[in-house]
Amino acid sequence: MRPTKAHLAIDLGAESGRVVLGVLEGERLRTHEVHRFAHRPIEFRTGLHWDIGLIWRETLEGIRSAAAWGEANSASIQSVGVDSWGVDFGFVTERGGIVGLPRCYRDERFANGYKRVAERVPPRELFEITGVQPMSINTLVQLAVVSEEDRGVVGCAEHIVLLPGLMQVLLGGKPGNEVTIASTTQLLDVRTGEWCRELMSKQGIACGDKFGACVPTASKAGHVGDVVGALTGLSGGTLIVHSPGHDTACAVAAVPALHGKAWCYISSGTWSLLGVEIEAPIITDASYEAGFTNELGVPRTLGGKPTVRFQKNIVGLWLVQECKRAFEAAGVSADYGMLTQEAKEAKPFRTLIDVNDQAFQGAGQMLEKIGAFSARTGQPVPGTPGEYVRACLESLAIEYRRTIREVESMMCKTIEVIHLVGGGGKNRLLNQMTADATGKCVIVGPYEGAAAGNILVQSMGVGGGGAVGDLDHLRRIVWASSDLETFEPGDGSVWAAASSRYESLLQSS
Repeated sequence: MRPTKAHLAIDLGAESGRVVLGVLEGERLRTHEVHRFAHRPIEFRTGLHWDIGLIWRETLEGIRSAAAWGEANSASIQSVGVDSWGVDFGFVTERGGIVGLPRCYRDERFANGYKRVAERVPPRELFEITGVQPMSINTLVQLAVVSEEDRGVVGCAEHIVLLPGLMQVLLGGKPGNEVTIASTTQLLDVRTGEWCRELMSKQGIACGDKFGACVPTASKAGHVGDVVGALTGLSGGTLIVHSPGHDTACAVAAVPALHGKAWCYISSGTWSLLGVEIEAPIITDASYEAGFTNELGVPRTLGGKPTVRFQKNIVGLWLVQECKRAFEAAGVSADYGMLTQEAKEAKPFRTLIDVNDQAFQGAGQMLEKIGAFSARTGQPVPGTPGEYVRACLESLAIEYRRTIREVESMMCKTIEVIHLVGGGGKNRLLNQMTADATGKCVIVGPYEGAAAGNILVQSMGVGGGGAVGDLDHLRRIVWASSDLETFEPGDGSVWAAASSRYESLLQSS
């Protein structure tokens, strides 16, 4: 019997990682999650760092499980690709060694670094050059800080690679930064896809040449090394493909938009990324003031010009994750299902918060932060887990409404459908709130959109019989392969009133 062709996605989120095997059977994708693991950053004297050793160990375990599954099911793994959250990076030596631990974007040092970056080049000018909204988490700020504080580490490195590239080096591939993940850095000219060397120089970043050229989506990064093969049982001939390095780019590629209606996406997880897929960046005073960013997406055809993801970063279900951690630390049993049910039963619109407030983006003391915001704005402080979580979910839904209206204004187009992809889609309460608040149909799925996009772009890059032909073909496969759920909007009048109150809170806070 001829082996079935399969592709392996290493999909890393900022809270958990997944290793997912995908088998393309005609026009349907069958996926198997072979391993899932949790991870968190660690605080050292030098700041907050990612535990790359744990991430790599768990990734190897996932590859081992995938190789065993393939052997048992006559599936030949053709390729492997890595996607992750944006902005974070690592240093690599000429022989592929890692120098130090990658910094975590939530490190408080970067907030002070942002001020210095903004003094050297005004934020509006940064946006004009890169199309990316200036934020303290951006690679630009991180690298400027590291260049000042830890020159020894920078000096030892031959290459600077974003996290997907770092994992590919560990797999045995060549160092490289794929364009979608590179576009999150605020070091790339989004119009040309080239690194902004002059900008790096102005920021005191003397190591810009260590990034190397950006590599196209779906290009090849080499083959899985003999060491990884020996540790996992994966064939040393397995290709490493530059799948979209940014998890949101993967998820947006997997949006099953086949209805011919104007659509936007919400990639829902720790962060909510809300935006539209367009052909060229929108770099205007209005988009800058509204906090939008332009990042590169999967091209419509292999080797073609990247699409642009015009989107806003919204803090997302991080709010609920941090509340959950706080409840558990206080000895309160709190699984996500229970918290969502209690939120559903809590009084509507009792307390609203500004989800974009900088205070809510940092780790720890989320309950205290919500309480302080509530008191400062003259609202009741939540008293139960359900009230805290409802405040987070309702505020997120209203922020979605607000952001979609900004998109419609800047594009002079009415959005008809919201495609919600990612694990956050499992929160059915938030899905219905989003439909009600926006007055738009919400189509949810796939939950593992990043993994699906990763796998199918790999198929596009590897080619051969039965491979994905282009982006439209990829989306037809996702549509045929997914159990999608639709949420229709209900009475929007109460949400209109709550939205007006939300706007007042933003002004007063």
